[in-house]
Amino acid sequence: MLKKVLIIIVISGTLSYLSTLYYYVDQDRLHRTFCAPGKIKTLHKTTVHVVGKAAIADFLWLHILEGTLTDEADGLYQTGSIESDGFIFKFLSGPGYIQTTIPQDIEYLVLILNGRSDEKKQAALLWLEYLNVLPHLKRVGIVLLGDEKCRNDWILKYLRKHGGIVDVLFVVYDWKLVDNKDIFQWPLGVATYRRFPAVKDLKITDSPRKHFCNFVGTVYKNSSRSHLKQMIMDRQFPFSCVSYVREKWLPNETTESLLRYINILKNSDFTLCPVGRNTECYRIYEALSFGSIPVIEDVVTDGQCSSPLRLLKEYNAPFVYLDNWGHLSSSLGNLTDKWRQVAKLRNQNVSWYKSFKLLIRG
Repeated sequence: MLKKVLIIIVISGTLSYLSTLYYYVDQDRLHRTFCAPGKIKTLHKTTVHVVGKAAIADFLWLHILEGTLTDEADGLYQTGSIESDGFIFKFLSGPGYIQTTIPQDIEYLVLILNGRSDEKKQAALLWLEYLNVLPHLKRVGIVLLGDEKCRNDWILKYLRKHGGIVDVLFVVYDWKLVDNKDIFQWPLGVATYRRFPAVKDLKITDSPRKHFCNFVGTVYKNSSRSHLKQMIMDRQFPFSCVSYVREKWLPNETTESLLRYINILKNSDFTLCPVGRNTECYRIYEALSFGSIPVIEDVVTDGQCSSPLRLLKEYNAPFVYLDNWGHLSSSLGNLTDKWRQVAKLRNQNVSWYKSFKLLIRG
């Protein structure tokens, strides 16, 4: 349930994610509601503030919790609210929210931060230090977009077990220190910063799609992506695969490029997901959003991460995994004329992703 997923964040848990948070909040609320015999006290609705200072906040709010957003002051502030089982979740995001403009009476907080680069870490540290200033703060959960090489030790001193103020930490990528006690793994999700939409009521058919497979992405020199691009160009596979690549990473999409990408996902049976700086990529979740089956290069990337895709494998994601693009023909080649088998696999992936988001929600 939502509260068990989001409240975990305010307290302690894991794919009951918010549920840990839920446990602590509930304990506080339990003690507050007892009163003298013969008197009846109305159960107070506990407010949990969700403050987003990283783009993954929109994935949590719009895709996992299925909330809505209201823009204010030309996008300077974004707000939303969800009520569920005695809890009120209030979402605050946008550049207008800084340390001194968030509500000062916050008791339960889910703070979503970006720790991917040194610059982002410095901004995150300012928020973590400011938490001690909030006079009524009781429980804190952090959702952190971690470093792609899993260099996240800088945040450890802020955990309550190390003398800090943070009760529970959710971190993106396969950090070795994830223990499912007070450090949990969080899915990367889709690239909301590129305006990738939340897809609801996806309708799929069993008919073969226009493209058997696709690869759309940024290609880095001497990378696996570069190798895959060349194999597609040289027609080394016994099937055609549509490909659109660029040599330089861009933070934003044009309306045209976004619509083209979405159209390719909608019309592809399989989406090829070569590793970038980390094995986990937005493309996995974006493919699932439109019923395209992820084909994942399952290899360890440079850095300090554990074995890749731990969270997805833990929940038995029905993807196609391979450790070398030279194996793509043997992995998919026998499916080119077996559309019923492909349709079955597509339905499995769509159903799995829906269930996965519900589990993450709590």
